[in-house]
Amino acid sequence: MADTSRPGVASAVRSGARGIPPWLPNAISVLRIVLVPVWGLCAEMCRTAVLASDAESASSFRIGAVLVLVAIGVSDVLDGYLARRFGLTSRTGATLDAMADKLAQVALLLFFTFRGSPAFPTTAVWFLGLILGRDVLLGIGWLVLWRRSGSVRVVHRVHGKFSSVLLFVLLFLLTADATSTWTLPLVWSISAIVLVSTAAYFRDGMRQA
Repeated sequence: MADTSRPGVASAVRSGARGIPPWLPNAISVLRIVLVPVWGLCAEMCRTAVLASDAESASSFRIGAVLVLVAIGVSDVLDGYLARRFGLTSRTGATLDAMADKLAQVALLLFFTFRGSPAFPTTAVWFLGLILGRDVLLGIGWLVLWRRSGSVRVVHRVHGKFSSVLLFVLLFLLTADATSTWTLPLVWSISAIVLVSTAAYFRDGMRQA
């Protein structure tokens, strides 16, 4: 029988009891980062096929982009679930997860804003600016608070997560070439939530200042 009183052995036993490798959630986050350029390749090939009037190839690449985006969404849910379920949460994991989410959001929005047409619906520059502007403001606020006190208490609110979910749905619909009947209500809803969310985080920051 192993001597579980030793830290190294006890850690190995706990890892075995979990039933999954401790690195798996972080590996899934890294995979999500890798899938973003794969989506970009599929989307760009679809655009090229549309410009060449190759409807069959365009449809195949569009389906590929949709499937890759579904994989990105599933991996986002899966890595968080595994980390919480098996007690594998860490600061590194949280950072990787946030990086993967932001990379996907920004890369896809940039594509739909400047490269989407004519294969995909386009998003307005002001909408891209709103999404990026929120992240820039929050980043500046975090740095200011950190320089003042050396620590920042981040309060995760439900509207922040809700806006991310709606944004993923919007990106999925744009990839699937949905009409504005579906996408415009989402754009306005996300915009309203982002404004409310930014104001709430700014208020939290002022309380810590």
